[in-house]
Amino acid sequence: MSTANNTSLKGFLMDYSKATIRPPPLPWIDPQALEAYKAGPSEPHYKQSWKDIKKKFSKEWITNPLPKADKYYRMTQDPKEPLKTFFYRFNSAAQSARVEYWKSASILEDHIGRFCMALEDESLGDRLSQMVFSSIDDLDRHLDSQRKNQILRQFKNRQARL
Repeated sequence: MSTANNTSLKGFLMDYSKATIRPPPLPWIDPQALEAYKAGPSEPHYKQSWKDIKKKFSKEWITNPLPKADKYYRMTQDPKEPLKTFFYRFNSAAQSARVEYWKSASILEDHIGRFCMALEDESLGDRLSQMVFSSIDDLDRHLDSQRKNQILRQFKNRQARL
């Protein structure tokens, strides 16, 4: 009885495997697509070697043609750039150029003087350069209070017009 069960089971499995419909094996890639991939993009400005692509990437994203110290020393405020945005950008450039303005009062004074000279508003730069700040945080707080006062003056002027 057990041999009869085995043969009937084998027969059932063979019939089942024949009964299932299997799709024909699909190629992994279309031959035309493979040829197009090997040929590369057809437009000439896309035909570049990996060395060219790497060089462009590193030039744009990794290395800056202008050294970091030069960037710091030549930095100026962009037109219509908010003062605080320029302040943070200037401090970041100083840190990238390894100007450690927090370690010494004389370095801090030079840094603040350079910041004042780089401002778009020369009168503001002149007023700030005459003041003495013990830390960069003091200058930050002063710029915040100055901005608040400016907003209050604008609000009062607007109220006076109405």
